Amino acid sequence: MDWKANILTTDDQVRELLSETQRIAVLGIKPESHATQPAFYVPKYMAEKGYEIVPVPVSTSADRTSPE
Repeated sequence: MDWKANILTTDDQVRELLSETQRIAVLGIKPESHATQPAFYVPKYMAEKGYEIVPVPVSTSADRTSPE
């Protein structure tokens, strides 16, 4: 199956997907201290609308410690 077939290109496709969805994973979700950023307020809004939000933190190489 071609992955491009899964790309949503219309509002109707997004509406249909959301009507069938209960859980949304948010990559790079931000805490309330970043309330002006979409990575905070979009998942907050979706949670208020009844979706279960699964936070998926991201880390950069600066966040990781390498064993020495």
